[in-house]
Amino acid sequence: IRQINKVVQRISHDEHLLNKMASKDPLTNLYTRRIFNEHFELEVSNSKRYNTTAFIVLIDVDHFKNVNDAHGHNAGDIVLKEIGKLILSLCRESDLACRFGGEEFVILVKSGHLSDVKVLAERVRSTIEKMPFYIDDKQSLSITISAGISCYTETTDNCLEIISAADKALYRAKNSGRNRICIAENENKE
Repeated sequence: IRQINKVVQRISHDEHLLNKMASKDPLTNLYTRRIFNEHFELEVSNSKRYNTTAFIVLIDVDHFKNVNDAHGHNAGDIVLKEIGKLILSLCRESDLACRFGGEEFVILVKSGHLSDVKVLAERVRSTIEKMPFYIDDKQSLSITISAGISCYTETTDNCLEIISAADKALYRAKNSGRNRICIAENENKE
C-alpha cells in the first residue's frame, strides 16, 4: 500500500506539472493561446447567454524582428519577458493575459465597457513606450507596441470573427504609424 501511495503521489505531481507546462508560456509566464481559446469560447458563450460584453486586446511588438536581428534572440527574449510581466501587472484579476504567438499578446477582458478597455490598452501602450528594456548592463532598447480592440456583438457568429476584427484593427494601427491602438470598425458598444 505504501508503494502504491508513492506512485499515486508521483503521478499526481507529474500531472500537475504537465498541466502547468501546457497552460503557461515558459518565457513570459503568461497563459498560452490554448488557454486563451478555451476561456474565450466560454466567455463569448456567456456573453450571448447573459447579454454581456467580452473584449479582446490584441497586441503586437512593433519592429520586433529588428530587435532580434540587431541584438540577438536573447535580447528579444528579454523584451518579451518584460512585456509579459508588465501586461500581467496592469490587468485586473478577472482579465486573462496570454501570449498569443511570437511577439503577439492578447488580453481577454471579461466584462466592462469599451472606454475601460481603451484605458487598459493605452496604459499598456504608454507604459511600454516609456520603459527602458535593458538587454545588458550598458544597453537598453526603446520598444513600442500596436494594438487592436474588438468585442463580442450580437452580430458576431463566432470567436474567429472577433479575433479577425481585432487583427484588422491591429494592422490599421501598424499601417497608420505604429505605437497606437485602433478599435475594430464594428464596435459601437459602450
